[in-house]
Amino acid sequence: MSLGIRGIRNNWRPLDNEEPRDYANRSAIQWNGVSIYPKRLGDVSMKHVVHGSILYLEGNLETKIFIDPITSFVRRIREIALQGNSRLLFLGNGSEAQPMQPPSKGVDDMDNDMRTLDISETPKDNAKEIVLGEQ
Repeated sequence: MSLGIRGIRNNWRPLDNEEPRDYANRSAIQWNGVSIYPKRLGDVSMKHVVHGSILYLEGNLETKIFIDPITSFVRRIREIALQGNSRLLFLGNGSEAQPMQPPSKGVDDMDNDMRTLDISETPKDNAKEIVLGEQ
């Protein structure tokens, strides 16, 4: 799956007649790949993730290095790998998605506000969590 990460600047240029606030919101997203191991946990998460879902991920940032068979250039792809003791939190689904507001708290403060729930029986208004690795 691909994931848009908010809060990282890139080198996009403003569009003609674009307001500075609109440019800041548009240019603050970076797309990354996400790999979930083992495959069956990835399949379970893909059943619950829809376009516009709000997720919280804890995993390893990995770089895959390979030789492109067409151009013979060495290519590097950075992705977030969820394996071992990684964490995937479902904070909202695509139908509830609203424009994201800047977080008012740091990531360390968020742990106190979230409840861990069983993914199979989660009320619509609460967060869902999949914990990968040994329990």
